[in-house]
This record gives sequence, C-alpha cells and structure tokens, in this order.
Amino acid sequence: MKKRIVAITLAMIMVFGAVGCSSTTEKKETQGTEKENGTVAENVDDGNEEITAYIGTSIFEGSLDPVKGAMSYGYPFINEALLQVNPDSEYVGDLAVDWKISEDALTYTFTLREDVKFSDGSDFTAEDVVFTYQTVMDNQGNNENVDLTRLESVTAIDDKIVEFKLKEAYSPFLDTTAMLQIVPSDAYDSETFDQYPIGTGAYKMIQYDTNQQMILGINENYYGKTPDVEKVIIKGDSNDIQVPFNKINLSDSSSLITSTVEGLCENNKLRQVSIDYAPYVQDGKAKKVKKTLLERAKEGEITKHMKYVSIRESYSNEKSRNFKEETVLDEIVKGEAVIPCNVNHEECESMIIGRRFSVKINANIGASSMSSNFDEEIKKLKLALKYGADTVMDLSTGIDNLQKLRSAIIHASPVPIGTVPVYEALDRAHGDISLLNFDLFRQTVIDQARAGVDYFTIHAGLKSDLLPYAAKRKLGIVSRGGSIMASAMLRQQCENMAFEHFDELLEICHDYDVALSLGDGLRPGCISDACDKAQYGELEYIGELAKRCFDAGVQCFIEGPGHVNMNKVYENQALQEKFCNRAPFYTLGPLVTDIAPGYDHITSAIGGSMIASYGTAMLCYVTPSEHLALPEEQDVKTGLVTYKLAAHAADLAKGLKGAQLRDDAMAKARAEFRWFDQFALSLDPEHAYSVWAKQMGDECSKKHDVAYCSMCGPRFCPIRLNKKLKAAYNEQ
Repeated sequence: MKKRIVAITLAMIMVFGAVGCSSTTEKKETQGTEKENGTVAENVDDGNEEITAYIGTSIFEGSLDPVKGAMSYGYPFINEALLQVNPDSEYVGDLAVDWKISEDALTYTFTLREDVKFSDGSDFTAEDVVFTYQTVMDNQGNNENVDLTRLESVTAIDDKIVEFKLKEAYSPFLDTTAMLQIVPSDAYDSETFDQYPIGTGAYKMIQYDTNQQMILGINENYYGKTPDVEKVIIKGDSNDIQVPFNKINLSDSSSLITSTVEGLCENNKLRQVSIDYAPYVQDGKAKKVKKTLLERAKEGEITKHMKYVSIRESYSNEKSRNFKEETVLDEIVKGEAVIPCNVNHEECESMIIGRRFSVKINANIGASSMSSNFDEEIKKLKLALKYGADTVMDLSTGIDNLQKLRSAIIHASPVPIGTVPVYEALDRAHGDISLLNFDLFRQTVIDQARAGVDYFTIHAGLKSDLLPYAAKRKLGIVSRGGSIMASAMLRQQCENMAFEHFDELLEICHDYDVALSLGDGLRPGCISDACDKAQYGELEYIGELAKRCFDAGVQCFIEGPGHVNMNKVYENQALQEKFCNRAPFYTLGPLVTDIAPGYDHITSAIGGSMIASYGTAMLCYVTPSEHLALPEEQDVKTGLVTYKLAAHAADLAKGLKGAQLRDDAMAKARAEFRWFDQFALSLDPEHAYSVWAKQMGDECSKKHDVAYCSMCGPRFCPIRLNKKLKAAYNEQ
C-alpha cells in the first residue's frame, strides 16, 4: 500500500444535507424503525419522495482496502458519513464516533465510542479530535470553496464527548463538507493540518447507493502531481531474509530507494524476522546461543544476519552490490563492525555498526520517577523509528513495572535495544549505593539478557586509580553510570565491580549473544575537562577490555565523549583507534561548546558530523532538552532529524557509495521547481512542506510546480534566471 507525502493522518468526511434549511414543503416527522442487524432505518418525506437510509457501520473493501467507515443518509438532519482512513494511520475500529445535531442546528455533539482505540491500545479522547469545515457546493450544484466557517466553540464535555457550537446555522440548500480529523493529540500541529484543503481528502466517493454500496477512488485534485512513497522488499537467498526499504516515486517518473527502520508487520505486530538466524538451545522461557555471531564469523560462516545487512547497506541484492556478504564477514572477523543480535529479540532486523558502513544513530528514551510514563515511552519509541533511529537505548529508572515496560519496548522494536544495567541494579538496591553489589548487578544483567536486550553499556574501564584525576575537573564525573560506579567504589572502598568480574559478564553476554558497549564513565562534561588524564586513561583500559571481549567471542564497541573542542575531535578518533584496535566508536556528539542549553542538538551535531567523517560508526543523538530536562516527543523528533543530517553529511564526506544520490535528486528537483518532490526527498517532509506553504498563499501551496518561493518571489528567483543562462549557452 502506498502512502502520500502530503496526507491527512486520519479523517472523517461528513456531507451535511441542507442543515437548518427553510422549505416551502412542510417537513414531516422523522421516524426510525429497527432493522434485524441492529441498524436503524430513517424515513424522511419531503413531500416529493421518501428517502430510506441506514445508520450503522459498513466496511468497504476492494482495491483501496483497508478503508473502514460508517454512513447514514437523509434530510434534513440525517447525514451521510464516511470514515476515511489513511493507509498508514493507526486507527483500528469501525465507527469512531456516535453523533447528533441539535434541532436548531447550532450544536454538534460527537461521542467517541469506547471500543475505538489506536493500534497501540490507547484510547481516543476528546483531545484527539479536531473539527474544521467549509462549503464545497452551492444550491445550484456549482463547486465553490465558499467559506462558511461559523465555529463559536469547541468544548470537551468529558474524555469521550466533544461538542461543537456554531454562531449561526447553515444557509438553506447548501451541501457542506465537514472534516473531523481524529489524530493523536500530541501529534496534532495546527499549522501543518491547516495547510490541507478542507474537504479534499485522499479518497473521493465515486459511487453510492441506498444499499450502502460505496466505491472509493483516489482524489486526483488532492494529490495533483505529488510524489508518493511505497514500502518495497528486497529479498535474500531465503524467505526469512526480507529487507524493507522506502521507494520514493517522484513526479518526473524517477525513483529513489531509501532506508527504513520502521519494521515489517504482520497482523499489526512486528514479525519475528530473526527467529531462525542463530542456532540455540531453550533455557526455560529464554534461549541461549550455541555459538555467538562473532564465533561463527571467525569460523568463516556467512550468517543470515550478514546477508541481511549486506542488502540493507547496499540497497540491492545484486551480485555487484556495494557491500558484499564477504565484506560484512571480514569486518566482523576483524572486530571493526558489530551486528547487535540478542537471540531473544526475534523482532530485531539486523543492522551493522562499523566505520566502513553508513553512520548509525542511537536515540535514548526512558521513563523516570520525575517524568514520563509507559504510554509516552512507547510513543517515543515509535517516533524514534519514524525518524530513523538505528538503535534505541532504554534508560528508564525509578518506576514501577520497569521490567514490563522494557519487555514492551523490546518487542515493539525492530531495531536493537540497549540498556545501562547498573541503573536497574541501583533501583533493585532501593537507591542505596551501599547495597549495590556484584550479585545484584549480575542478576540484573542476566534478567535483561534473557528479556532480549541487544547490547549493554557497562562502565568497566573506570578504575579506582583514575578517580583522583576526575576529582580535579571542573565538573568531575557527569556520566550517570560512571557516577554510580564511582560512588560504589568510594563507599565500599573497592575496585570497580564490573572490571573485577568482567569475565563473568562476558559469559552472560556470550550465552545470549549480547554485544557490549564499553562505557566512558569519565567522558568530559565541559570543554575545560576534555582530553585529560581521566578520559584518556579510561580509554586505554577500555582498549584492554575490548581485546578480552574479542577473544571471548563477544562483540563490542567503544563509547566516547562528550564535550570536546573542535580542534581535538580528530585526536579523539585517532586515539580510540590506537587503543581499541579500531573497534567501532560510538560517541555522544561530541559537543563543541558549552554555552547553548536548549540548542545542544546543534552544538553536538557539529562535533558528531566531524568525528563520524573521521571514522566514528555510530552517534548518540542529543536533543534540545540536553542538560535541562527529560526529552519529550518533540525533542526526540528534533534530535533525530538533526542527527540524521549529521550522519548523512559524514557519509558524503566518507565518499560512501550511493550517499550522494539523494542530494543529486534534491538538486534536480530544485532546479525544476518540483516542490513536492523536494519535500519527499527531505529528512522531514511535513515540516518542509509547512514552512514552504505558510507564506505561499492558498492557491500556490496546492500546486506542485510554482516557479519561485517566498524568499525571492517570482521576479528575483535565481533558479529562474539560471534557466535563461543554461538556455543561452546550450543554444551556442
């Protein structure tokens, strides 16, 4: 099923028949009779003919399936309604609302039905409803966009009833179109939604009769020449290797394949795509691998994980593709790339982290005792996937049912999930650092591994001899995990428990094929603390641990800073490669200045793009709320779009094959004024469209090929002038 770039998320289209009209014919009383199927037949006699219609639910199937709807038809207060579902909406239900109109036609009351939910199981509430309407036909049958907006107020009576009051009733003999947009309230953006022409939805009614037969077709007036995006599957050499991509079909008949991490679904659930990727033995409710992926690679075996990422990185299954299976194998064997793949996370679609491949992005989510909840974290996960997070770390702490939340996140995620186990271990110690010991930590690691966590951040390189250097800093230790480890060492007068028991941790990771992200507990928290003895001393210890991981058959990658001056960014990459034998580097930014709270997604993306161009394999996104608060949904989106930009810039700098194709397509669309193609090719199409359309006027914003924008206007547009330049020299 294709989705359109400029599309309303979910809408109910209702055609109101002559509401509040005056007529020379006396209106008779409307009476309802019960039908066998529970619907009601309304008989309305206007003096000339009797109209019989049925109020209830209908499911319309066919080429546009799935479309579910409810409809009724009549005169003057019985209305025809079509619940129009965008193919990619989360709506699951037949009839979203029961509704009625007051006798004076001034009050419309919509009651959201209890059985209607979003696909994640959350309920519709009155906050999820937006109401707009406008005339589309006058009494002579002429199509005109006559503005009849008379909305006085919108009131949520309770969480299931919303009431709309009009200043005056509709004029006689006017058929009007009203749109009831039902969207998640936190996803509603008035500026964006208000750009869409009211009453011109994605589908139009082609044919309807009183037997409740309705044929729907694409509304060409709505789409015009806009591009579309479809999900395509590139298959491997077995049925369980099916790699999803987005194919952007542009209006000039060209197309472009782009990556997607939103997962393959079946019956509204993620498919267990990797269920047979690794030989395993059952251990109670969990599985253990017979051999890890790294061990199998060392034996020369090309696993299904490797075949999957070969296609994913190449956007192709051709023999001549950019990243052959043997290339993937070689990078794994050298320890320079990692495929996180806990055998118990069967929904995980294989991805690779390594300097030779595209730069990956991690998004952090997580509830705390101060903010966020279960539903919000699942929404953040879905938002992170929508905007391209290649992995997600769940950093939840201090909440009830933490294990239940993590399990829900894991099984709702087609990308690897990482954690910092010491957070939960301290939770189990009731926040008392004196009760935090290795037995408690070890059990936490086991439980998370059996739950399906794909990689652990463990701060085992923070040894006690480095604490005096950290104490000399302006900001000391800013890593949460590092501070917990350091506090335990000071309180108990002992060495780092993760370092002392590292071999036991490796055994656990080996059993479930969990990768280790060797954490930088002493990363610098400000520019003044960057590149000191504490930071680089820990990096040397981490390099020693990385070799122990490799020898044990456990994949690992290395975490890095932090706050670093621009002139020291390359030095950080070079030293990491020297100490850690070119194991994949995974950095938080780095942030190149300390003075921009609220804008640290930008300060960090500058350093992130630089260090990724030098060889860092994965960047941990930073949001606008960094240093200030727990990220909210908008922060997640902003952070991810910013970091996808940084990663793509690094891929261009690395000369990665195929990276420039999207840029070239964008340049060509700009040169030809194909605006909607430009939106489709952008990292955030909806935002790009809303910014452009806001100042272009209603008519221009509906057209695909307006030959200017509001920056220069039609008279001073350099792209238009360039057309004359090219024409002149081409003629010569």
